[in-house]
Amino acid sequence: MDENSIDTIAIPLVVEAFVTVFEYVAKFPNEAIPVQFLFASGHKSFAKSQVWKQTVLLDLPWPSRGVQFSSKRSPLSPPLRNLRVALFNITIEPISEPKAGDADDTSTRHNGSIEDFRLEALRQVGDRLQLLGVTAVLSQKIIPKYLQTYLASKDIFSLDRLSITHIPTILGDWRIEDDTVSNSLGFLSLITTQTFGEKRYIRLHRDHQHYQTKSSGSTGTAVNNESSHPVTTLVLTAPDRFAYDELCHVITTALKALAGLMENPYAVAGAGCTEIQLAALLRHRIGQLRPIPVAAATNAAPGSGKRRKQEAQMLRELSQTVITFAECLENMAGRLCGRDVTATNRASMIEQMHNSNSLVLTSAQTEIKRGVEPKRRELFGWDTRQRSIMAVLTYDFDVNDDLNAEGEKRVVQARVLDTLKAKKDALVLAVECVSSLLRIASVVRVP
Repeated sequence: MDENSIDTIAIPLVVEAFVTVFEYVAKFPNEAIPVQFLFASGHKSFAKSQVWKQTVLLDLPWPSRGVQFSSKRSPLSPPLRNLRVALFNITIEPISEPKAGDADDTSTRHNGSIEDFRLEALRQVGDRLQLLGVTAVLSQKIIPKYLQTYLASKDIFSLDRLSITHIPTILGDWRIEDDTVSNSLGFLSLITTQTFGEKRYIRLHRDHQHYQTKSSGSTGTAVNNESSHPVTTLVLTAPDRFAYDELCHVITTALKALAGLMENPYAVAGAGCTEIQLAALLRHRIGQLRPIPVAAATNAAPGSGKRRKQEAQMLRELSQTVITFAECLENMAGRLCGRDVTATNRASMIEQMHNSNSLVLTSAQTEIKRGVEPKRRELFGWDTRQRSIMAVLTYDFDVNDDLNAEGEKRVVQARVLDTLKAKKDALVLAVECVSSLLRIASVVRVP
């Protein structure tokens, strides 16, 4: 996937999928993000990937129900709408299997009578479902073929052997409250088939209006939100399974990052801007490191001269540590140049970023001293495509009467941002690396 595909396809796909489940993620931040993935083979690129909102796609055959279709029929089977669904998580079988101890039973068995009783019992099940107004029967276990045929004759759709994860995914949960209205199980607004490439799936869809409760004032079917949640399916086109698995990993990571922003909604300027500014701040702090003035130590006790030498040595070691850490931060930003650039070009890039941000800061400070309130500021980073400086963040800045007080910042336009948590993790890793290097080189004694 090239950079253009990331901007035009991948990012809009991730954002669209996240928006469809935003309400659920905001309400249940600790739950898994209800986004599923489906591999659509036969494509050479990621370009034809799709977002299917409020949809579950099952890799199961569509029951023919005894109806023969022509070879020219539409890839979409006639949909089933306005359903009343009956759910079973047990095998619908009126006759139990004979137990091991029944082999010694001396009673006379009438196999024909038992089979007649079984078929009659299955017909009674079908009649009872019809009286209840059921239009679809979904079962986690086996539905006998005779009962499926009998239900089909009454225009009742049946689907058995669903995975244990399928039905909870479709309906949210097995637990149904006692006060559930009679038509609550009919919230599946569409059951049909959908073909991707040469493979056909069963498509289960629910309209957004069916998520509304009675208290919301919606006129749609009321469904208990406590036991249901939206499910969005991402149909990813990829040349092979390896590419598909990588896409799933990347998109899942992006969705988790977006969900993390809801819990910790802080972001910092990206494209190397934060690293360069932090390195510049550290270098500025190095200049503020000063030994104790000699005049303040004239009345010091004997042996203070040796102590001052030790303090000066520690000060030099501390300065070297800070410089090393600042260089590591600059090198982190310099990696945006790529691996094929020379050290000179990388140093030039770091200098350009430093100068761009320093000039803006100096200009703003000058305006404040003159009593002119700066209306807008920009932060700059590195554009990896154009290989030049780019503005990554624009914000308005209001200053108070106290020039030393920090004013209020309002973001106007954000182009490249990093999550604060990810940035903190990277900085902690950098600190640990610097500490290890210093420990190995014996530059300082690290406790």
